[in-house]
Amino acid sequence: MSSNSEICKARTLFITRGILNREIIPTEIIYSWVRSKLHNISFELLDIKNKVKSLDILSLDIQGSSIIKYLRSIKSEDSIVYLSTDDGSVIFNIENVKITLPKFTSLAEESIGTNAGGISVITKEGLTVKGCEHYNKLLVNFISSSIVIPKEKGSESYIITVITPFKLISSHERLFTTLTDHFTKDDQATPLVTEKVLNKGECFEVNPVKTMMDETETNHSEMLDKVDKINGCKVFTLSTIEKNTIEEALSHFKWNLKRSAEALGIGRSTLYRKIKEYNLKE
Repeated sequence: MSSNSEICKARTLFITRGILNREIIPTEIIYSWVRSKLHNISFELLDIKNKVKSLDILSLDIQGSSIIKYLRSIKSEDSIVYLSTDDGSVIFNIENVKITLPKFTSLAEESIGTNAGGISVITKEGLTVKGCEHYNKLLVNFISSSIVIPKEKGSESYIITVITPFKLISSHERLFTTLTDHFTKDDQATPLVTEKVLNKGECFEVNPVKTMMDETETNHSEMLDKVDKINGCKVFTLSTIEKNTIEEALSHFKWNLKRSAEALGIGRSTLYRKIKEYNLKE
């Protein structure tokens, strides 16, 4: 992985001489730099001419209102959190006054150049942009990360973008993990996969998890245990696989949460929540 200083040199070379080092610059950043250059973004200063729009929450759909309600509960002293529509227009932000960064009215690349939210407008996928990967000089000391929240029926997509000083990257990662866990969880969703249940010597397609949820209220862990044992037939729900994988990791690392989380590729807070969700015990 290229260092930030190498990225800075490559960025300056591209801006001043149009020479692009494709070996050390990620593809999505290359495309964004080119788009930013075509939009003639100033890399020295940003001239923000747009007035900040006043937000009428009543005009938002239910999804947008619920997102803002949650964001207002976030207490962060290090980051600015933006909520924008799928064209980059900012409709809400929470920020700390200590951060010397303009209050952007749009995160689109034609407004401020390369940033996580601006790239998400194009790709419809979340990502992280670090330091000098930002095209504009004003943003090179920051890290930005984005989460794309898919459309609900009859509404538009929303993009959450977190911008934090690069020196506070640990704080940035903690906040971003918290937001990601909240907006990507699907605990209430009925599993989409069908399961095999033994019936007179054969297995047929049903969804036992949905059946149990319809019949009675029970906790997630108890429900999964029952589904696993339905008529002795193996069940492959995503939840069951996830639970078993977490149990194996915890057992292998003797319940060392830090090492288990690293092996699973998730944050410790996520692992702790999953342990409680599945009622796992040492």
